Amino acid sequence: MVRDTLNSRQFIMMLVMFLLGSSLVMDGNLLVNQDTFICILISLIAALPLVSVYARISALYHGKNLYEISDILFGKYAGRLVSLIIIGYCLYLASFTACNFTVFTQSTTFDETPSWLIAFALILLCSYLAICGIQTMGRVSVLVFAVTAVLCITVTLLSCRYFELNNILPLLRQPKDKILQSSVSFFSYPLTESVIFLIFAGRLKTGQSKHKVFVYGLIIAGVTLSLVSVRNVLILGQNAYSTMNFPSYTAISRITVGNYFQHMESLVSASLLCGVFIKSSVCLYGAFIGLKHVFHFKKSVWIFLFSLTTTGIFLFFFKTTKDVFTFSKNVYYIYALPIQVGLPAVIWIFAECKKQKQAQ
Repeated sequence: MVRDTLNSRQFIMMLVMFLLGSSLVMDGNLLVNQDTFICILISLIAALPLVSVYARISALYHGKNLYEISDILFGKYAGRLVSLIIIGYCLYLASFTACNFTVFTQSTTFDETPSWLIAFALILLCSYLAICGIQTMGRVSVLVFAVTAVLCITVTLLSCRYFELNNILPLLRQPKDKILQSSVSFFSYPLTESVIFLIFAGRLKTGQSKHKVFVYGLIIAGVTLSLVSVRNVLILGQNAYSTMNFPSYTAISRITVGNYFQHMESLVSASLLCGVFIKSSVCLYGAFIGLKHVFHFKKSVWIFLFSLTTTGIFLFFFKTTKDVFTFSKNVYYIYALPIQVGLPAVIWIFAECKKQKQAQ
């Protein structure tokens, strides 16, 4: 893998597709019904200072990835321990994303196809893109973003005639504890998963603002998710929206254009595949960089074997759609927040202190 670079557009598009990932489709079983988009906006506002911290860390150590920064700040052994935590998180996120896609595909399309076969095909494809390197992923992300944007805009315009304004009213009627819980859930999944991009921020071309790419990418993804949520509520209504596992899929399936264009839900499946493809590839590439840094692995096949193993573990524990949603909405953030918030905060404090000492 050559040490390629990314321009700001590629970085932003890759970050947006990473954050959208499976969240474009898998936003069901929520606690707050029509207030979902408000929770997304709250989590977006809360995440903006955190991604500014991510950008600051990368700016302090320009050209370095997160694994190298950890070694510089914490020393060889403690730094390697931090690296192992990050590697584990990357593999976990790639596998969980693949598991999400597998559950969705089995529930909506290929119900007779073994889950392991779907996961194997996806991981194989994502591993190949990860092996191609960060610059290739950046170029593919620009193309995939364009395709996803066209799909989202198309289905939204076609669905306008199905909107019922009363479906989203009244607002802010849900209990405050539910709004807070849902906001924390969106904060952790997916917005602050952007911590993984600390691994790639050092690849941004010299002279381009790290703060801008992190903030722009986060805002675009957060606003998109909130608009998709509003669209789904306007079409389905509050009760249906809160009980369905895949509201986007169900909402778009109601769209027909004359007698010729039906089954528009295939466009939703296509947008999900685009997001999952980029998200899993980014995670696998981040894990491979870490494995090379810690264990000096040179053969790319290791990343495929590790990701396949962790995906198999996920498929063993998450056999149903209910299992996936229960974990992602109620449990995931408990384990993820220390890595997304706590670890970067400690790294930032250590980095600032070290720079001040060097300046003196």
